[in-house]
Amino acid sequence: MVDIDIRFTDRSNVEWTQETHGFDHDIYLENPGGIPFSQHHIVPWNVLQDFWNHLVTNSLFDQCSRILSELATQSPRYFIVFTEARRNELKRFAEAIEGCSFQEGSGITNLGGGHDFGPALNDANSLYSYPAVDVFPGPRGERRVDDAHDGFEEVAKYFIKKKSDWSRLNKALKGMNDGITESNKARLEGRDIDKKIMKKSTDSYITLIRQNSPRSCVFNKKNWQWINNRGNKIIVVTDRNTWQNLPDDYRKYRVNPG
Repeated sequence: MVDIDIRFTDRSNVEWTQETHGFDHDIYLENPGGIPFSQHHIVPWNVLQDFWNHLVTNSLFDQCSRILSELATQSPRYFIVFTEARRNELKRFAEAIEGCSFQEGSGITNLGGGHDFGPALNDANSLYSYPAVDVFPGPRGERRVDDAHDGFEEVAKYFIKKKSDWSRLNKALKGMNDGITESNKARLEGRDIDKKIMKKSTDSYITLIRQNSPRSCVFNKKNWQWINNRGNKIIVVTDRNTWQNLPDDYRKYRVNPG
């Protein structure tokens, strides 16, 4: 018998490179004279984390198993392409947990077999937390003039080229939030969780990752602007070379909703 707590407590450490992005290097990736970028979720990380953990703590491992099986199937379409052996290990993990239950303080208490599923859990966290269709490169917080802190999701709708892509992401976000809300209400009301709602919420995530191609959601580049942010005066720069030659403190990006 093996005890393992499969709740997600932190983001998976995923390495992103130019080769794996598939985006236009000239506008989206850090380059000499450019600015530092980071990866931004549209369906926020905290929602992904909370939904998975609610499935686990309610022992809804049939739904966890569905997600893990789909991740193993879809993983070749990710930025991070796992080997066949790692995909098979993820499928084995999905099958092993389906009939399990969760106990606070112990995790899954009847996984059985003595097999170490720790590496598969790490792979699951990486794939689940960073669906390629959900993650976009964008400037780090201090470089943005549209959104100096959190809130990238709010401005992303202006430069995702296809409205259907934005709609799909929001449907997934609503579906997962519905599951989180149901889990919290069931606990507060002292009743059994509505498994139909949780299954529907899982469906919304699976629908998202089945569209999981880095080419699915494409940025509309006309909605980015290069900015000379000198003091309190913001000037739009139309020539990239001019912008790159600005002092580092003045060189920023802005999202144009127009």
